[in-house]
Amino acid sequence: KSDVDVGYYNAAVKIKSVLLGVVTSLGAVLLPRASYYIEHGLNDEFQKISKKAIEFVFLIALPLSIYFMIFAKEGVLFLSGSAYEGAIIPMQIIMPALLWIGLTNIMGIQMLVPLGREKVVLYSEIAGALVDLVINLILIPRMASAGAAIGTLVAEIVVWIVQFIALRVDVTEAYRRIRYGKILFAIVLGIIASIWIKWMQWGAFVTLAFSSIIFFGVYFIILVLAKEPLVCEIKNQIVEKLPKRN
Repeated sequence: KSDVDVGYYNAAVKIKSVLLGVVTSLGAVLLPRASYYIEHGLNDEFQKISKKAIEFVFLIALPLSIYFMIFAKEGVLFLSGSAYEGAIIPMQIIMPALLWIGLTNIMGIQMLVPLGREKVVLYSEIAGALVDLVINLILIPRMASAGAAIGTLVAEIVVWIVQFIALRVDVTEAYRRIRYGKILFAIVLGIIASIWIKWMQWGAFVTLAFSSIIFFGVYFIILVLAKEPLVCEIKNQIVEKLPKRN
């Protein structure tokens, strides 16, 4: 289309990339341990750490993507400026990709690679690239940067589908164990508690600062009260590391 449309898309991708670093960092941390378990035949430990990693991605990526879909305008204005308001819709479209990329990062890098199934990762990326190309050819002439964002999102979902099919025996139980109801309930309460800040006109940075504290604070508290196992485990680890009074 034009340089302007490319700029809008790049602004949306830039924000996604910043958040993606938080979501995918877990895979890089756990890869050596996963490889160690596979090499030494510790399959139960490998399955356990993989299931925990998938649950962690849901707990982190899902609220992040939904929060920045709701506060996309403030995110774009803060990081890119008012000249990039055209990036708001592409950003809202592309944000759910955080979840799919986070999951394929775990399933691909932490599971398929240690299992010696790198070809599946390659095939999934090729499938995603082909789908992305086709969607871009169809939608970019009509929808510009929003069309490119749709292509990126659908491509990431295709990558996940290919990897899930390859690992369905290993990961189906992990997906069943996730407390989807608790997570969505906590997200809804976080939205209700923070959405009013959008209409206070406090500026992009202040709005993001206060709304994120309230949204993620409520989200975390609700999951603790609901006794979500992984959140409670993380909370206990944090409490244990805090300095204790004599």
